[in-house]
Amino acid sequence: MPRIMAGSLVTGTGRGGYRVRRVRRLLRHIEPWSVLKVSLAFYFCVWGLVAISTRMLWGAAEDAGTIAKVEHFVEELFTLETFEFDSGQILRVFTLGGLVLVIGGTGATVVLVVLFNLISDLVGGVRFTMIEEETAVRQRHLRRGDHEVDEPAIPAYDLGRGQPDRPPTG
Repeated sequence: MPRIMAGSLVTGTGRGGYRVRRVRRLLRHIEPWSVLKVSLAFYFCVWGLVAISTRMLWGAAEDAGTIAKVEHFVEELFTLETFEFDSGQILRVFTLGGLVLVIGGTGATVVLVVLFNLISDLVGGVRFTMIEEETAVRQRHLRRGDHEVDEPAIPAYDLGRGQPDRPPTG
């Protein structure tokens, strides 16, 4: 494994053959529109996971009789004649409340990014150091009796057409 030293470039020796270099970067601006899209997707995923797992746990608690025991305990505690949880209503309110939290969390995240951008303009940004690793091409050692075979070239792809580049005919 390569070691990081005080210098800017360290060449690793060993099986990987990595070249490691330290690079200093400066973060000055984060695009709020990008943060809005990413945070909306993130919060929707979290909301979906929590909603599905809550529904599954509620169903398991109903099947195990835990909900009925809690209802009976509340009846005795407050000396009520009857007490029942309306499962459908509870889960609907839980779902709508989660959607409100998704919108609120996304809005708060975007406001914090705008605040970061304003503060970054005042102080000049955030400096940090990244470590970049580049994989080196390994030299192949041929054994006695082996010979090297050239591999066929892979055609380059044109991103616009999604097809290999071909020379114009004509």
